[in-house]
Amino acid sequence: SAGRLRAQRVRLVLTSCLLIELFPLAASYMSPVPVDAIFATPGFAASIVQDRQSNTGLFRTYSAPRALPDHILTLNNLQSLDGLNSFQFRHFADLMRVVTGCPLSGIAAAVPACASAELRPDAYRLTQPDPALLGLLNVRYVISRDDHPLEGLTEIVATDGVRVYRNHHELPRAYFLDPDMEAQILRRIEDGTVLNNGAVRHVAAELNDSGGGVFDLTIDAPTSGLLVIAETWTPGWSAQVDGRSAPVERAFGALIGIRLEAGWHQIRVTFDQPAFLFGVIIALGVHIGVGLLLIVRIIRKNDGSGSVRPLPSMNRPI
Repeated sequence: SAGRLRAQRVRLVLTSCLLIELFPLAASYMSPVPVDAIFATPGFAASIVQDRQSNTGLFRTYSAPRALPDHILTLNNLQSLDGLNSFQFRHFADLMRVVTGCPLSGIAAAVPACASAELRPDAYRLTQPDPALLGLLNVRYVISRDDHPLEGLTEIVATDGVRVYRNHHELPRAYFLDPDMEAQILRRIEDGTVLNNGAVRHVAAELNDSGGGVFDLTIDAPTSGLLVIAETWTPGWSAQVDGRSAPVERAFGALIGIRLEAGWHQIRVTFDQPAFLFGVIIALGVHIGVGLLLIVRIIRKNDGSGSVRPLPSMNRPI
Protein backbone atom coordinates (compact mmCIF):
# COMPACT_ATOMS: atom_id res chain seq x y z
CA SER A 1 0.00 0.00 0.00
CA ALA A 2 2.92 2.33 0.69
CA GLY A 3 4.12 1.81 -2.89
CA ARG A 4 0.70 2.72 -4.23
CA LEU A 5 0.65 5.93 -2.18
CA ARG A 6 4.08 6.90 -3.53
CA ALA A 7 2.93 6.25 -7.12
CA GLN A 8 -0.18 8.38 -6.60
CA ARG A 9 1.94 11.21 -5.21
CA VAL A 10 4.29 11.03 -8.18
CA ARG A 11 1.36 11.20 -10.62
CA LEU A 12 -0.10 14.16 -8.72
CA VAL A 13 3.21 16.03 -8.80
CA LEU A 14 3.76 15.33 -12.52
CA THR A 15 0.22 16.41 -13.38
CA SER A 16 0.64 19.63 -11.40
CA CYS A 17 3.94 20.39 -13.13
CA LEU A 18 2.38 19.77 -16.55
CA LEU A 19 -0.53 22.11 -15.81
CA ILE A 20 1.81 24.81 -14.51
CA GLU A 21 3.97 24.49 -17.63
CA LEU A 22 1.01 24.68 -20.03
CA PHE A 23 -0.75 27.55 -18.27
CA PRO A 24 1.31 30.36 -19.91
CA LEU A 25 0.66 28.82 -23.34
CA ALA A 26 -3.08 28.58 -22.69
CA ALA A 27 -3.16 32.11 -21.28
CA SER A 28 -1.55 33.46 -24.46
CA TYR A 29 -4.64 32.32 -26.40
CA MET A 30 -7.09 33.92 -23.99
CA SER A 31 -8.00 37.50 -23.28
CA PRO A 32 -10.68 38.51 -20.78
CA VAL A 33 -13.59 40.41 -22.34
CA PRO A 34 -16.35 42.11 -20.34
CA VAL A 35 -19.84 40.73 -20.89
CA ASP A 36 -21.07 44.15 -22.01
CA ALA A 37 -18.43 44.21 -24.72
CA ILE A 38 -19.48 40.77 -26.00
CA PHE A 39 -23.10 41.88 -26.46
CA ALA A 40 -22.35 45.40 -27.65
CA THR A 41 -23.67 46.19 -31.13
CA PRO A 42 -20.82 47.32 -33.41
CA GLY A 43 -20.90 50.97 -34.40
CA PHE A 44 -21.07 50.20 -38.12
CA ALA A 45 -24.41 48.42 -37.57
CA ALA A 46 -26.17 51.39 -35.92
CA SER A 47 -27.92 52.51 -39.12
CA ILE A 48 -29.03 48.93 -39.86
CA VAL A 49 -30.52 48.52 -36.39
CA GLN A 50 -32.26 51.88 -36.66
CA ASP A 51 -33.73 50.85 -40.01
CA ARG A 52 -35.07 47.63 -38.48
CA GLN A 53 -36.62 49.49 -35.54
CA SER A 54 -38.41 51.89 -37.88
CA ASN A 55 -40.52 49.00 -39.26
CA THR A 56 -39.68 49.54 -42.92
CA GLY A 57 -40.47 45.91 -43.72
CA LEU A 58 -38.55 42.67 -43.49
CA PHE A 59 -35.01 42.65 -44.89
CA ARG A 60 -31.77 40.72 -44.62
CA THR A 61 -28.10 41.55 -44.32
CA TYR A 62 -25.25 39.73 -46.02
CA SER A 63 -21.65 39.63 -44.82
CA ALA A 64 -19.03 37.26 -46.24
CA PRO A 65 -16.68 37.73 -43.23
CA ARG A 66 -19.70 37.36 -40.88
CA ALA A 67 -19.10 40.77 -39.35
CA LEU A 68 -22.37 40.44 -37.41
CA PRO A 69 -22.32 37.25 -35.31
CA ASP A 70 -25.53 35.37 -34.56
CA HIS A 71 -25.98 36.67 -31.01
CA ILE A 72 -25.80 40.30 -32.19
CA LEU A 73 -28.30 39.59 -34.97
CA THR A 74 -30.70 37.97 -32.49
CA LEU A 75 -30.28 40.76 -29.96
CA ASN A 76 -31.30 43.36 -32.56
CA ASN A 77 -33.99 41.27 -34.28
CA LEU A 78 -32.01 41.21 -37.53
CA GLN A 79 -31.96 38.50 -40.19
CA SER A 80 -28.92 37.55 -42.25
CA LEU A 81 -28.49 35.62 -45.47
CA ASP A 82 -25.18 34.14 -44.36
CA GLY A 83 -25.00 31.87 -41.36
CA LEU A 84 -23.48 28.90 -39.59
CA ASN A 85 -25.54 25.78 -40.12
CA SER A 86 -24.40 22.17 -39.82
CA PHE A 87 -27.66 21.01 -41.47
CA GLN A 88 -27.78 22.44 -44.99
CA PHE A 89 -30.02 22.04 -48.02
CA ARG A 90 -27.91 21.51 -51.10
CA HIS A 91 -30.23 23.42 -53.44
CA PHE A 92 -30.02 26.51 -51.23
CA ALA A 93 -26.23 26.20 -50.80
CA ASP A 94 -25.86 25.97 -54.60
CA LEU A 95 -27.93 29.13 -55.12
CA MET A 96 -25.92 30.92 -52.43
CA ARG A 97 -22.66 30.15 -54.27
CA VAL A 98 -24.01 31.86 -57.38
CA VAL A 99 -25.62 34.81 -55.58
CA THR A 100 -22.56 35.59 -53.45
CA GLY A 101 -19.98 34.72 -56.10
CA CYS A 102 -18.26 32.18 -53.86
CA PRO A 103 -15.98 29.95 -56.00
CA LEU A 104 -15.43 27.33 -53.28
CA SER A 105 -17.30 24.08 -53.87
CA GLY A 106 -16.30 22.31 -50.66
CA ILE A 107 -18.53 21.76 -47.65
CA ALA A 108 -18.15 24.07 -44.66
CA ALA A 109 -20.19 24.88 -41.57
CA ALA A 110 -21.12 28.23 -43.09
CA VAL A 111 -23.47 29.15 -45.92
CA PRO A 112 -21.97 30.21 -48.25
CA ALA A 113 -18.73 28.28 -47.76
CA CYS A 114 -16.74 31.51 -48.21
CA ALA A 115 -18.22 32.83 -44.95
CA SER A 116 -16.04 30.34 -43.06
CA ALA A 117 -12.26 29.99 -42.75
CA GLU A 118 -12.48 26.19 -42.81
CA LEU A 119 -11.58 25.82 -46.49
CA ARG A 120 -9.32 28.88 -46.78
CA PRO A 121 -8.33 31.52 -44.21
CA ASP A 122 -9.03 34.28 -46.75
CA ALA A 123 -12.16 32.67 -48.19
CA TYR A 124 -14.35 35.74 -47.69
CA ARG A 125 -12.06 37.78 -49.96
CA LEU A 126 -12.85 35.45 -52.87
CA THR A 127 -16.51 36.44 -53.10
CA GLN A 128 -17.90 38.58 -55.91
CA PRO A 129 -21.50 39.23 -54.83
CA ASP A 130 -24.19 39.94 -57.40
CA PRO A 131 -26.35 42.80 -56.02
CA ALA A 132 -29.29 41.98 -58.31
CA LEU A 133 -29.37 38.33 -57.22
CA LEU A 134 -28.84 39.28 -53.58
CA GLY A 135 -31.91 41.46 -54.00
CA LEU A 136 -33.96 38.39 -54.94
CA LEU A 137 -33.22 37.10 -51.43
CA ASN A 138 -34.39 40.31 -49.74
CA VAL A 139 -30.84 41.56 -48.96
CA ARG A 140 -30.89 45.28 -48.16
CA TYR A 141 -27.39 45.68 -46.66
CA VAL A 142 -24.06 44.18 -47.69
CA ILE A 143 -21.33 44.26 -45.04
CA SER A 144 -17.74 43.74 -46.14
CA ARG A 145 -14.12 44.34 -45.20
CA ASP A 146 -13.26 45.09 -48.83
CA ASP A 147 -14.24 47.76 -51.31
CA HIS A 148 -17.09 46.65 -53.60
CA PRO A 149 -17.57 49.26 -56.35
CA LEU A 150 -20.52 47.35 -57.82
CA GLU A 151 -23.53 48.74 -59.64
CA GLY A 152 -26.45 48.93 -57.25
CA LEU A 153 -24.38 49.17 -54.05
CA THR A 154 -23.92 52.51 -52.30
CA GLU A 155 -21.47 52.81 -49.42
CA ILE A 156 -23.17 54.33 -46.37
CA VAL A 157 -20.69 53.49 -43.58
CA ALA A 158 -16.92 52.94 -43.50
CA THR A 159 -15.44 52.52 -40.03
CA ASP A 160 -13.15 50.17 -38.11
CA GLY A 161 -12.16 48.39 -41.30
CA VAL A 162 -15.79 47.53 -42.14
CA ARG A 163 -17.87 48.90 -45.00
CA VAL A 164 -21.67 48.85 -45.14
CA TYR A 165 -23.43 49.12 -48.51
CA ARG A 166 -27.08 49.78 -49.30
CA ASN A 167 -28.34 47.38 -51.97
CA HIS A 168 -30.68 49.25 -54.32
CA HIS A 169 -31.67 45.98 -56.00
CA GLU A 170 -33.42 44.75 -52.85
CA LEU A 171 -36.80 43.11 -53.43
CA PRO A 172 -39.42 42.58 -50.70
CA ARG A 173 -39.76 39.26 -48.90
CA ALA A 174 -42.57 38.30 -51.31
CA TYR A 175 -42.95 39.53 -54.90
CA PHE A 176 -44.55 38.69 -58.25
CA LEU A 177 -42.69 38.17 -61.55
CA ASP A 178 -44.10 37.97 -65.05
CA PRO A 179 -42.86 35.10 -67.30
CA ASP A 180 -40.36 37.28 -69.18
CA MET A 181 -38.75 38.57 -65.98
CA GLU A 182 -38.61 35.06 -64.54
CA ALA A 183 -36.79 33.85 -67.66
CA GLN A 184 -34.29 36.72 -67.45
CA ILE A 185 -33.46 35.88 -63.84
CA LEU A 186 -32.96 32.21 -64.69
CA ARG A 187 -30.50 33.18 -67.43
CA ARG A 188 -28.72 35.51 -65.00
CA ILE A 189 -28.32 32.66 -62.49
CA GLU A 190 -27.17 30.19 -65.14
CA ASP A 191 -24.69 32.28 -67.14
CA GLY A 192 -24.63 35.83 -65.74
CA THR A 193 -26.72 37.39 -68.54
CA VAL A 194 -27.34 41.09 -67.87
CA LEU A 195 -30.93 41.95 -66.97
CA ASN A 196 -32.88 44.21 -69.31
CA ASN A 197 -32.80 47.77 -67.92
CA GLY A 198 -30.45 46.45 -65.20
CA ALA A 199 -33.24 45.82 -62.68
CA VAL A 200 -35.80 43.20 -61.69
CA ARG A 201 -39.30 44.21 -62.76
CA HIS A 202 -41.68 43.03 -60.04
CA VAL A 203 -44.86 43.66 -58.09
CA ALA A 204 -44.54 43.66 -54.31
CA ALA A 205 -46.93 41.43 -52.39
CA GLU A 206 -48.56 42.83 -49.28
CA LEU A 207 -47.37 40.73 -46.36
CA ASN A 208 -50.17 40.77 -43.80
CA ASP A 209 -48.64 38.25 -41.41
CA SER A 210 -45.48 36.15 -41.21
CA GLY A 211 -43.63 34.03 -38.71
CA GLY A 212 -43.82 30.56 -37.25
CA GLY A 213 -43.96 28.94 -40.68
CA VAL A 214 -46.95 31.01 -41.90
CA PHE A 215 -47.23 33.69 -44.60
CA ASP A 216 -50.49 35.56 -45.27
CA LEU A 217 -50.28 37.68 -48.41
CA THR A 218 -52.40 39.60 -50.86
CA ILE A 219 -51.38 40.69 -54.34
CA ASP A 220 -52.89 42.09 -57.51
CA ALA A 221 -51.10 40.21 -60.30
CA PRO A 222 -51.08 42.16 -63.60
CA THR A 223 -50.60 38.96 -65.62
CA SER A 224 -50.19 35.28 -64.99
CA GLY A 225 -46.80 34.56 -63.46
CA LEU A 226 -44.82 33.47 -60.42
CA LEU A 227 -45.19 34.59 -56.82
CA VAL A 228 -41.84 34.23 -55.03
CA ILE A 229 -41.37 34.12 -51.27
CA ALA A 230 -37.70 34.60 -50.41
CA GLU A 231 -37.54 31.66 -48.02
CA THR A 232 -35.85 28.29 -48.50
CA TRP A 233 -38.06 25.71 -50.18
CA THR A 234 -38.25 22.40 -48.32
CA PRO A 235 -40.76 19.54 -48.31
CA GLY A 236 -43.64 20.51 -46.05
CA TRP A 237 -44.62 23.89 -47.51
CA SER A 238 -48.24 24.10 -48.69
CA ALA A 239 -50.29 26.95 -50.13
CA GLN A 240 -53.87 28.07 -50.50
CA VAL A 241 -54.80 30.64 -53.14
CA ASP A 242 -58.21 32.23 -52.63
CA GLY A 243 -59.13 29.36 -50.30
CA ARG A 244 -58.11 26.58 -52.71
CA SER A 245 -55.07 24.35 -52.47
CA ALA A 246 -52.25 25.31 -54.85
CA PRO A 247 -48.96 23.57 -55.65
CA VAL A 248 -45.72 24.98 -54.23
CA GLU A 249 -42.66 24.78 -56.47
CA ARG A 250 -38.98 25.60 -56.19
CA ALA A 251 -38.42 29.07 -57.60
CA PHE A 252 -34.90 29.50 -59.01
CA GLY A 253 -34.02 26.12 -57.56
CA ALA A 254 -34.23 27.09 -53.89
CA LEU A 255 -37.04 29.53 -53.02
CA ILE A 256 -40.81 29.14 -52.51
CA GLY A 257 -42.78 29.68 -55.71
CA ILE A 258 -46.53 29.69 -56.44
CA ARG A 259 -48.08 30.08 -59.90
CA LEU A 260 -50.84 32.71 -60.13
CA GLU A 261 -53.31 33.86 -62.73
CA ALA A 262 -53.89 37.55 -63.38
CA GLY A 263 -56.03 39.33 -60.79
CA TRP A 264 -56.30 39.96 -57.07
CA HIS A 265 -55.42 37.01 -54.85
CA GLN A 266 -55.28 36.14 -51.18
CA ILE A 267 -52.59 33.58 -50.39
CA ARG A 268 -51.79 31.63 -47.26
CA VAL A 269 -48.57 29.60 -47.14
CA THR A 270 -47.90 27.28 -44.21
CA PHE A 271 -45.22 24.82 -43.21
CA ASP A 272 -46.27 21.41 -41.91
CA GLN A 273 -43.57 18.81 -41.42
CA PRO A 274 -45.04 15.28 -41.73
CA ALA A 275 -41.95 13.73 -40.15
CA PHE A 276 -42.46 15.83 -37.01
CA LEU A 277 -46.09 14.69 -36.70
CA PHE A 278 -45.00 11.08 -37.28
CA GLY A 279 -42.43 11.43 -34.49
CA VAL A 280 -45.06 12.85 -32.13
CA ILE A 281 -47.36 9.89 -32.86
CA ILE A 282 -44.56 7.40 -32.17
CA ALA A 283 -43.62 9.16 -28.92
CA LEU A 284 -47.25 9.17 -27.75
CA GLY A 285 -47.61 5.51 -28.69
CA VAL A 286 -44.54 4.57 -26.66
CA HIS A 287 -45.77 6.51 -23.61
CA ILE A 288 -49.23 4.93 -23.84
CA GLY A 289 -47.73 1.45 -24.25
CA VAL A 290 -45.44 1.86 -21.24
CA GLY A 291 -48.37 3.19 -19.20
CA LEU A 292 -50.56 0.20 -20.11
CA LEU A 293 -47.77 -2.24 -19.18
CA LEU A 294 -47.39 -0.58 -15.78
CA ILE A 295 -51.16 -0.75 -15.18
CA VAL A 296 -51.27 -4.45 -16.12
CA ARG A 297 -48.33 -5.19 -13.84
CA ILE A 298 -49.97 -3.38 -10.90
CA ILE A 299 -53.26 -5.26 -11.44
CA ARG A 300 -51.50 -8.63 -11.58
CA LYS A 301 -49.52 -7.83 -8.48
CA ASN A 302 -52.67 -6.91 -6.55
CA ASP A 303 -54.59 -10.09 -7.47
CA GLY A 304 -51.57 -12.30 -6.85
CA SER A 305 -51.28 -13.59 -10.40
CA GLY A 306 -48.11 -11.67 -10.90
CA SER A 307 -46.41 -12.80 -7.71
CA VAL A 308 -42.98 -14.28 -8.06
CA ARG A 309 -42.72 -17.92 -7.06
CA PRO A 310 -39.80 -18.81 -4.80
CA LEU A 311 -36.94 -20.66 -6.39
CA PRO A 312 -36.63 -24.34 -5.52
CA SER A 313 -34.19 -25.11 -2.75
CA MET A 314 -30.63 -25.49 -3.90
CA ASN A 315 -29.69 -27.54 -0.84
CA ARG A 316 -28.53 -31.01 -1.71
CA PRO A 317 -27.65 -33.78 0.69
CA ILE A 318 -23.94 -34.41 0.80
